[in-house]
Amino acid sequence: MKKNISESKVKRMRNIVKGNYNDRTRIQSGYSKINTEYKEGDVWEERGKTWTIKNGIKQNITKLDLARQKLIPPISCPKCDGPMNHDLSKYYWQKLGMCKNCTVKFHTRLKIDGKWNEYVKELQGKNFEFWLDDIKKEYEEWLDTSTKKYITETGYVENWTGGKSKEELLSNFNTKLNNIKEKSNANTERAD
Repeated sequence: MKKNISESKVKRMRNIVKGNYNDRTRIQSGYSKINTEYKEGDVWEERGKTWTIKNGIKQNITKLDLARQKLIPPISCPKCDGPMNHDLSKYYWQKLGMCKNCTVKFHTRLKIDGKWNEYVKELQGKNFEFWLDDIKKEYEEWLDTSTKKYITETGYVENWTGGKSKEELLSNFNTKLNNIKEKSNANTERAD
């Protein structure tokens, strides 16, 4: 039986023997890839994804990039170029966007200028407002699930809202929340 060796294989062997390892043995047509050169910082869209080049590396831009930037501290502080290797620096980066030393300087400057109490009250007010909003959302979620009527194994219909409608319960809760806000405002005014 006679075995045929194709012409392209013969050409390939000749190229290898001569040391021309990258020479072509056949011609291909029909497809040509368009290569575009991108530089550092360029942003482009390819196959439905957004890409960029950072530090010479092609990277995908996702929705979570902003969260990563907030959570992962940089190597050096953007304000003072000092190292961010202390645990408190990592904590203060997430809270205030600066290192431990810059935070201490910031707080010291507030105390010297007499604005420290104002700053603390503002932070506490924001925390209190956030807590109230969180409580309100939790209560509304609870109302959505608990205003349904349940039938027990014995056949009795149970309503866990005390016989009140969802609107009544929500309005009562809102009035109690408003009372808490008023008491809080009165306490802060009295403390001033």
